Amino acid sequence: SRGETIQTLRDIASGMCAYHDAWTGERRAEVADELDLSPAELDEFDADADSFETEIERFEHGINVLESDPDALRAFRLMNEVNARQHDFPGWRLFQLVFIASNLSSIVRRERPDLETEYDDLADVLWFPTGGGKTEAYLGLIIFNLFYDRLRGKEQGVTAWIRFPLRLLSRQQKTRFLESLLHAEQIRQSDTDRGLGGLGDPFSLGFF
Repeated sequence: SRGETIQTLRDIASGMCAYHDAWTGERRAEVADELDLSPAELDEFDADADSFETEIERFEHGINVLESDPDALRAFRLMNEVNARQHDFPGWRLFQLVFIASNLSSIVRRERPDLETEYDDLADVLWFPTGGGKTEAYLGLIIFNLFYDRLRGKEQGVTAWIRFPLRLLSRQQKTRFLESLLHAEQIRQSDTDRGLGGLGDPFSLGFF
């Protein structure tokens, strides 16, 4: 349900805040002594803590976007359904979910400029080892964007361009994208809540 979706995200945000507070604030000096940090290491520690605080703010704003925009919440839940149909384990890794939610306002602000933030023009570098789940993270954003486009009235046209440095990698990723789009298109065709099945062209994938 809508409430469960928002509450789950709020619980994650609360956990992030608790983790941040456990290492900073009044405990900062104690932590520095426990870890025996040099002045340079302490500066790096503080910088990382500030970056994490920014990450929390972006994630919480993404939750606010979902609460404020019914179409964004609908697209988000449809994206989750695609993920559940596609994988044996129907869930997200925490970094994937936080990454997706943190970037929602960059997409939604075209329709809702009132939800714009200072972070919307930032470009994220998502770094994880091979097999860590990077593809699912940014593919989740693309699936969200596809559904959001239909819900906001875009009936056809390009939603995302993806460029890969290696031909073999592009062929491998094409297969994974195609599977996700097939599930998304099945959901689009069967959707009766907002009539997505009769709105616009089918979802499709081009390969250059």
